[in-house]
Amino acid sequence: MKYSVDLEAPFVFSTYWYAVGILLIIFGRLLFLFFRRILRMDPEPPLKVDRTYKSCMKRIAEIERRYSSGELDTRAAHGQMSSEVRGFVQEMTGLQAQTMVYDELRKRGRPELAELIKEYYGPEFSYISEADAVQAIEKGRTLVTEEYKRSVKARGVKAAAAFRAVMNEDLGGLLRRAPGFLTPALTDLIRSNTRKWIVRIDKAFRREEIDMYGVHKQMSAAVASFLRAVTGTRSDSAALDVLRASGRSGVTALADAYYEPEYVCRSEREAQLSIEKGKELIEKWV
Repeated sequence: MKYSVDLEAPFVFSTYWYAVGILLIIFGRLLFLFFRRILRMDPEPPLKVDRTYKSCMKRIAEIERRYSSGELDTRAAHGQMSSEVRGFVQEMTGLQAQTMVYDELRKRGRPELAELIKEYYGPEFSYISEADAVQAIEKGRTLVTEEYKRSVKARGVKAAAAFRAVMNEDLGGLLRRAPGFLTPALTDLIRSNTRKWIVRIDKAFRREEIDMYGVHKQMSAAVASFLRAVTGTRSDSAALDVLRASGRSGVTALADAYYEPEYVCRSEREAQLSIEKGKELIEKWV
C-alpha cells in the first residue's frame, strides 16, 4: 500500500502581525507609564491655593492692626505690603515678582500689579512719608483677592495641562525608543493630545477661566511640551536645536514667540492669535 504525504509549507507570520504585536507591546508600555505617572503626579491641590490666600490675608490684617496701633509707621507698612503682594503673586503665577523692578513688572505682569508696586515705592524708601497707608493696605488686599479668584477659576485648565503634559512626555519617550516606521503614528498621537490641550485653553479663555495674560503662559507650556515630544528630546533648548537644524523655517518662526519671556498678551486679539498660531504650529509639523 502506498501512502502519499503532502507536506504543507511552514506557517509564516505576515509583516502585518509583527506590526500588530509591536504596537500592542508599545500600547501596554504606554499604559504602564501613563498610570505610573498619574499616581506620581502632584498637581497643585485646591486646598493649597486656599490656604495660601487665607494665610496672606491674615498677614495683611496683622499689618493693618500694627499700623493702626502705631507699631508700624507708614514707611514700614508700605514695605511689608509690597512684600506680601509680590510674594502672593509669585506663589500664584510663578512670575518672579519678589525680585522684579517696576519696568520688569510692567512688561511681564499685569498693569495693576506694576502700578500698585510703583505706589509702594515712594513711601517704602522715604524717611518721612505722608502717603495713605490705610489706602495702600486696602489696595493690596483687593489685588490679592483678585489674583486668588483668577487662580480658582483657572484650576480646570491647569489640571488639564498637567494631564496633557504627562501624555506628551510619555509619548515622546516612546518615540525615542520605537522603530522608525512607528514615528508617524506616535507623532499623530502627540499632535492629537496637544490639539486637545490647546482646545481646552481656548475654551477656558472664552469662558473667562483665564484672562489674556494667562493665555500665552498656557500656550507656551503646550507648544514647548509638543516640541519636546515630537523631537524626542528632554529639554526646551535641545528641542529648539533639533527644530532649527531640521530646516522647518515656518515652524521655527511660529515657535520662537512661545519661548520669549518678555512677551505678554495685552489684548484679547493677541491672546486669540497666540492660540491660533499654536494650532498652526502643530499642524505644520510633519
